[in-house]
Amino acid sequence: MLNWIIGLLLLLPAGEALAATPAELWEDAQRLHGRCLSPMLPSLCDGPPAVVTSELPHGYVGLYQYHINPRVVLIAPRTPNGPMRDSFIVHEYVHYLQWIRGRINPAVPCPDTVENEVEAYSVQSRWLVEKTGKPFPPDALGLILLEHRMACHAVVPHG
Repeated sequence: MLNWIIGLLLLLPAGEALAATPAELWEDAQRLHGRCLSPMLPSLCDGPPAVVTSELPHGYVGLYQYHINPRVVLIAPRTPNGPMRDSFIVHEYVHYLQWIRGRINPAVPCPDTVENEVEAYSVQSRWLVEKTGKPFPPDALGLILLEHRMACHAVVPHG
């Protein structure tokens, strides 16, 4: 289902290409989510993680893999330039900020990972409103979060 939802999002009019730089998107992510603070390793906050175009699994548009390379966010090549693509970069930067704060790691329980997604989509939607006047499509957002919750329940034992 996620492939279908993301496919629909990518068909939405891209609008004017913002030509935002990673540094500008990093600044926006921090402004909307909170500043990057890493007292133990301040270099983690020295500029944005790199944005790398890569084929992604499961139809994802963006992906942050802290366990492989925490200073890189991945964006699918099929994502057209413009506000929607930039908003997914902001979304992935939020996950980077969550990782720095210890909210993303293998020990984080599945329901908390869903909350991390809610938070990242909230920042993404606020960013879209600022830049385009339109939020992340609420119906698509609801379906995406439902899929995250269903995946979570599939791995969480019920007793």
